[in-house]
Amino acid sequence: MIIVTGAGGFFLPLGFLNRLSFFRKRTILLWDLFVEYRLGREKQLWFFPFVKFKTKWKEAIGRYVMQGYSLHVLWSRRQVITHAEYYHLSESLFIFLPFKANHSKNDSSDIRIDNFIFAGGNSKRDYKTLIEAVRDTEIPIIISATAPEVRRQIDSLPCVITLAASEPAFGQLQMASRFVVLPLDDSELRGAGEANFCNPGWHSKPVIAVDNISAKDYIVEGVTGFIVPCGDVELLRKRIVQLWNDPELCRQMGENARKHVEKYFTHTLFIQRLLRLAVVLGQNQGIDGQS
Repeated sequence: MIIVTGAGGFFLPLGFLNRLSFFRKRTILLWDLFVEYRLGREKQLWFFPFVKFKTKWKEAIGRYVMQGYSLHVLWSRRQVITHAEYYHLSESLFIFLPFKANHSKNDSSDIRIDNFIFAGGNSKRDYKTLIEAVRDTEIPIIISATAPEVRRQIDSLPCVITLAASEPAFGQLQMASRFVVLPLDDSELRGAGEANFCNPGWHSKPVIAVDNISAKDYIVEGVTGFIVPCGDVELLRKRIVQLWNDPELCRQMGENARKHVEKYFTHTLFIQRLLRLAVVLGQNQGIDGQS
């Protein structure tokens, strides 16, 4: 039984080799599938530096490689559907396993300033929608994006501070904020904020998620946070103003979020679920990879 992360360098070669008949096929569980990132859209790959892979080639390679794995772990129910449909593969090749609050590997410190909203991250962020939602509200917001090209896309407002904070400062800003907003776009097949749906809750902060893919698997609407459809400026503004003007609601939702993360989304629980899945998969398919 082999467990592989799709975020590492083994995803493509291992999946490819496991499809070749002259190798003894192994039972392989792949978690954190990053087929989009690894193949991209019409980009050059490091192992074929003189070939520009077109989208149709990328899809064919992705489909071939993914079938070299016994099971792919994804972070939301919606991603199971999108990956199966996009690559024309059976949904049985994918499984939803809840992700985790990465910050739960450490105790949450009590850093409370509570006079700003926090948003952060680089991948698939839609800061334009967020900026429009807070425009003219005078609600202070700190946005952390380590990628310079992402920061350049954030309009300058008197109430907005843009910076590049890595961990642990990123987590400390979440702890110090009143609540967290996670604005995502509706592109591609996978989400980009599963950990950050959970991390604010670990710090007893509610989160407003602008998302169409994964948020509903992590946030209890109106209890631990709010979910807003991608690009919906007016609803996002309404939720931001609602939480900002109601400290008691914000506090109660933060407490609910902490309990929710402790019950379902800690780092320890994630590891336990992943290992149990690997054991079940190995028992069902046998150690030689045969059903």
